[in-house]
Amino acid sequence: MPDLTFDDEEVGEELRHRSEEELNRAPFGIIQIDDDGVVQFYNRYESNLSGVDPEEALDTNFFTELAPCSNNPLFLGRFKDGGCKEEMDEHFTYTFTYKM
Repeated sequence: MPDLTFDDEEVGEELRHRSEEELNRAPFGIIQIDDDGVVQFYNRYESNLSGVDPEEALDTNFFTELAPCSNNPLFLGRFKDGGCKEEMDEHFTYTFTYKM
């Protein structure tokens, strides 16, 4: 996936059309969650960053189980606002504060 970078404006739309194999080769972390915050996909790059096996991440709640430091108004708040607007195309800087 060398033609796609995390900072590309259309990265979200482009990722929707990639296979799991391609998503696992991405040079950045990719986590797909459903409307309730439950992890549907967790790529290898993200697994290497977090130390969490992709199989262990699946079916967990991102905000309460996988990354509880994101359970705050800035991160979870944007997720909920996007769900209400039915528009989940958010790109913002966030520093995870959890300790490994």
